[in-house]
Amino acid sequence: MPIIVYDKEIPFSYEIFSKLGKMVPIDTDNVDWDIINSAEILLIRSNIKIDSKLIANAEKLKVICTASAGVEHIDTVYADQRGITIFNAKGSNVQAVADYVLAAFFAMFKRVPFMEKRVGIIGLGMIGQEVYRRFTSLGCYCVGYDPFNSKQSFNIGKIDDILSCDVITFHIPLIKEGLQKTYHFFSKREISALRPGTFLINTSRGEVIDEDALLSHMRKKNNLKLAFDVWNGEPNINKEMTTYCELATPHIAGWSETARKDAMIMLFEKASSYYNLNKLNFFRGQSNKFQEKKQEILTHYPPDFMDLLSTMLEKCVDIKTHSYNFKLALNSQKNAMTVFNASRSAYRSRAQLSDFFTSNNELSYKERKILKNFGIPFIQLSSRQKLISEIKCKL
Repeated sequence: MPIIVYDKEIPFSYEIFSKLGKMVPIDTDNVDWDIINSAEILLIRSNIKIDSKLIANAEKLKVICTASAGVEHIDTVYADQRGITIFNAKGSNVQAVADYVLAAFFAMFKRVPFMEKRVGIIGLGMIGQEVYRRFTSLGCYCVGYDPFNSKQSFNIGKIDDILSCDVITFHIPLIKEGLQKTYHFFSKREISALRPGTFLINTSRGEVIDEDALLSHMRKKNNLKLAFDVWNGEPNINKEMTTYCELATPHIAGWSETARKDAMIMLFEKASSYYNLNKLNFFRGQSNKFQEKKQEILTHYPPDFMDLLSTMLEKCVDIKTHSYNFKLALNSQKNAMTVFNASRSAYRSRAQLSDFFTSNNELSYKERKILKNFGIPFIQLSSRQKLISEIKCKL
């Protein structure tokens, strides 16, 4: 059986991967590099940097599984030269990140008519498309910018169209070189062109925004609203940047219980396929642990539908509380890296909207459509007991 060296802080990692090989845990706050060098499979998060030196020393290494969408923390060129296969969990956290973005939006504009807001979405990959659908279902005018995605079903604009929006949300990967470079994609020119009060939401990667340029702007004018979950130089972030943020969290936008579970299942499927193993045989005996029933919401007609949606988002993400606690911890301690790592490690997995359903017949067609776009299905069955017993989360 292959030796699987894994980050013990990754939820569901042991439960799902233990059938595949011998599990050897590591503490990412105090990494034992000799243990990593013994790995045939490495199961990590983006907080461990896998450079050429580490790869060269890990002579048995065949597979790197990262529980993140991006792979910029891995020297992919050198890994490819060594014949090492890299698997990531891209797509597993789409619903969770979209919940976070909309929770930030509701926290900022809860009492403002949504149809008055223009929303710019930079990047129309899986997450960007999901965010676009949700905002348009609320009645917002949306424009997307993605030079590598020209899908006709979206309103595609130029970068200057994005800069005129009230809300701008980032959903692009971090690419440091080449024609598709996104490093400092949003820099001095773009920042200086923004209107006062523009709300920036970043859940992609900190380095897609030129932080020095943004800090310089905020020191002089302090006229933008910021909700940041990702930061330049994580985990050693600039504490000053957080002081200008309305909402600040330690890279947890995609950390719902379902997303983290799905990430491990996705990586397990890829790893088992690599070893030509039947994943169903490995899951046999474990599947009951991951079959959870959805919970019903909206059993009574809400007095204000948007208030209810805002409440559900707050219950799932509770972004204000997380931001308050994170900023309070940063203010009380000098070492930002220690606070960032501790806050991220202590974060408890949350529910996401797609974990719920409704069978409320009093909802209007428009309200049901909005719920569907937010991942909450409407299911009409004669017996509530039948509903409770039959609706289960996807394994």
